[in-house]
Amino acid sequence: MNVNLKDLRPERLTAKVAPHVDAIRAARARGVGWRAIAEALSSELGEPVGAESARRAFGRAVHQIDVGRLAPPAPTVAAPQQAVAGQQATPSTGGFKSI
Repeated sequence: MNVNLKDLRPERLTAKVAPHVDAIRAARARGVGWRAIAEALSSELGEPVGAESARRAFGRAVHQIDVGRLAPPAPTVAAPQQAVAGQQATPSTGGFKSI
């Protein structure tokens, strides 16, 4: 039986947004709007995501994580970085592009 890697990805946007819940929370805390978050998700997921769809999927993902139906995002561990002469090292963004 041949398995296509695309078949292994979740179909629902809720499950696709779940790994990014912490990054979205941080972006919203900084005042980033849903349109900018949707654009970042679109580029990350490789498919178009509207602002309202992103907001609703985020809410569903948070609820599903809280009730135990979805796994919480894996904690990101920043790899040690070496500073370039004259610059300070910056922490990792955890794989999600900074908005």
